[in-house]
Amino acid sequence: MARALKAGAIDFLTKPFRGPICWERIETALAQDREALLKKGTLVTLQQRFSALTPREREVLPSW
Repeated sequence: MARALKAGAIDFLTKPFRGPICWERIETALAQDREALLKKGTLVTLQQRFSALTPREREVLPSW
């Protein structure tokens, strides 16, 4: 079970499970995936902006 969670599993369903529980878990997983994609998009944007800075701009950036 720990190995599956480390590999990205969100949760486990034990049999027998009811439809509403299954849908709730699916919706939770989709919401977490949307959030992760937004964070990744933000990170990519920041990396692109940072790479466009001049060496001097990168040098003074930490002083902000």
